[in-house]
Amino acid sequence: MTSLWPSDFEEDTTPAPKDFLQEQGQELFKITKGKVYADAIVFVKSNSNLLSLASPIYTKSFSYDYCIIGKLLDYKFKVFSFGHSILIYPMIIKLDEGIFNEINAGEIYTVENNHLIIESNDIFNDFVSKVFNSDKVKNVVQSIIKLSKVRT
Repeated sequence: MTSLWPSDFEEDTTPAPKDFLQEQGQELFKITKGKVYADAIVFVKSNSNLLSLASPIYTKSFSYDYCIIGKLLDYKFKVFSFGHSILIYPMIIKLDEGIFNEINAGEIYTVENNHLIIESNDIFNDFVSKVFNSDKVKNVVQSIIKLSKVRT
């Protein structure tokens, strides 16, 4: 029998969004000398977050909350939530409202029902750079560092 499949499947070496964001979280850990990191946390459906389930993000096969976390504090700041199908793009993102306004996300990216639609890896990298360099994210990280000093 003759195979109808392609003879080769090229591997895309671009990291998946979750892996890329986890790598960035470790970079934040290095920069803050172990006080702050960030992580893409798998969204777990439960009765306590039924209102969140109304978001189209959580209808996707792969759904995460990207949070900045104090290593010495019991604190997480949700920067954005994101979800995608097996094809990754387009990806749906729900960004913190303050950051959304600060980076003018509605003017730069496609928005549908208060969610950003990210169409490619290049657009995703641009988005992440703008978010990480926003004043709100800088202030959150600085506050976590300051509060970590108080607790030690």
